[in-house]
Amino acid sequence: MTDGVTDTVRSLVIGERWARDAARWETMLECFHDDSVVEVSWVRASGPEFVEASRASFEAGIRSVHVLGPVTVEVDADRATADVGALIEVQVELRGTLCALSAFARLVERLERREGEWGISELTAVYHFDRLAAVIPGEPLEVSRDAVARYRPSYRMLSHWVAETQGAAAVRPELPGIDRPDLVDELYRRNAAWLHREPRSARA
Repeated sequence: MTDGVTDTVRSLVIGERWARDAARWETMLECFHDDSVVEVSWVRASGPEFVEASRASFEAGIRSVHVLGPVTVEVDADRATADVGALIEVQVELRGTLCALSAFARLVERLERREGEWGISELTAVYHFDRLAAVIPGEPLEVSRDAVARYRPSYRMLSHWVAETQGAAAVRPELPGIDRPDLVDELYRRNAAWLHREPRSARA
């Protein structure tokens, strides 16, 4: 029977995002294995590094909320994969204007049970679309079509925000997104191979 394990994995996936939004950093840290990998639009890091980067972002005044859909879980012994749709809502300031940055993505995760405890070993975002608007209607928002046309349509506004806040070199152009089905298919193929140990090196 895997029902209990499925519930545990599902709760872990939801709990990690809750801890992120609620600024419960120790709880968030407990969700990740030390050697985990997180790959999202604004950073590639280990789980612990991702927690610290999230804390720094929160302390800098950036607020985010993740609205999650149903979590799909597949379990094979001490490994599991999870997939959940997420509406990511972020308040950011760009060139003096308070903005609402919204993105829809799927969070695709690998989880492992080590020494009896489940933890996230990999978290990758698959992007669908995003949008950017001024929080206060009518305030000027200096974003031109030409400025964002260079970025991938599945996470165009996220890329623009990263470029504006971290520099153009920080933009990550090769992430999975619906405009690059080859990358999405490869992610799911690797995760299935890893889950069923075909072979162990499939994480690479």
